[in-house]
Amino acid sequence: MAYRRSYSSTDWSAWHSSQLQRQAQELGGIDDDVRNAFLGLSKYKLQDFFFYYERRYGSSARSYAEQAFRKWQSGTTRMSAQTTERLLQILPPFLGSSVKYELLRKLREKYRLPESHSIEVTTANYRNLVNPLVQRLIAKAYSANLPVALEERLGWLSHADTEAAKSLMAGAEASAMAAMLSRLDEEFAQMERLLSLAPRGTLRHRIELPYGIITLSVKKGQPMEDGKKSTEIATSRTIDSSAITTSDQLIKHAIRNLTPEQMSEISKKATDVAITLQEEAVRADQRFTNAAKDIDHLVDTVKESERLGGDYKHSGNYNTASGTTSVNFRRDSSKIWIIAAIALAVLVLLLVMRH
Repeated sequence: MAYRRSYSSTDWSAWHSSQLQRQAQELGGIDDDVRNAFLGLSKYKLQDFFFYYERRYGSSARSYAEQAFRKWQSGTTRMSAQTTERLLQILPPFLGSSVKYELLRKLREKYRLPESHSIEVTTANYRNLVNPLVQRLIAKAYSANLPVALEERLGWLSHADTEAAKSLMAGAEASAMAAMLSRLDEEFAQMERLLSLAPRGTLRHRIELPYGIITLSVKKGQPMEDGKKSTEIATSRTIDSSAITTSDQLIKHAIRNLTPEQMSEISKKATDVAITLQEEAVRADQRFTNAAKDIDHLVDTVKESERLGGDYKHSGNYNTASGTTSVNFRRDSSKIWIIAAIALAVLVLLLVMRH
């Protein structure tokens, strides 16, 4: 005889909690967004949704959802993982393109695979090493895809307006990264000033992009002739802007299959994105300006310490347009004397051994 295991209410509650946690981990938090959006639907949209819900899952599922709706709203009953999954699959088209854009953005952030790189560079050769890498990280904005299984699970991710949102988002991400990196040459010029003053110091620069973090250990490079340096700056830009597709270009390509209502919504979103990009560019410039002032002050401090002689220690962390610059400059005469004493002792030992 087969026996069916009986579950207590505590067991069921723990099981439902585990299923909800799994959903949250897989979906980067959009499960909460979708539940909240559902509970905030207007009366007429809710009625339309329940008609569709019944066609998909049957009249008994609709009856249960309608009866439980007020309890879900008040928080007296928690929505199950099964109901949440159904909402995730069919509700977003009822929410409009703008809301779907935000859901998509969270999913892209969840499934990004950021790279990590540590490179030793000089103030003379950094372009050869950094430029190809940042160009590749920017290009990942266009090539980044959500997992195929997720696209199949949430069919609305393949709808025409979602594809338009993907194109708009890719252009926005690439443009934002380009804005962050637009001052990189100037930032390295500041690093060169610092390293020229105190070559014993250590300097690290961390470039923080959505698709990767590049940690640079920077040393002073050999100076170049002025003519050669100006030619290199002119021909070796950090960012090749021709490789970045503008939001307007992306939208023109993406809206071909949209309804007039969808076109209107995605155009409004494109306007919002353009404003956000302008604001991000302003913030990047402000970070550069603030860091430049702080570094100028550090340059003056190090100069004065070098002039006075003796021991000193100066360090700082500066938020720049492209990331963070960390510096540590010091002179420790006791260490110099220790090293000299060790070197002298080794020399004396060698002379004694010869004799």
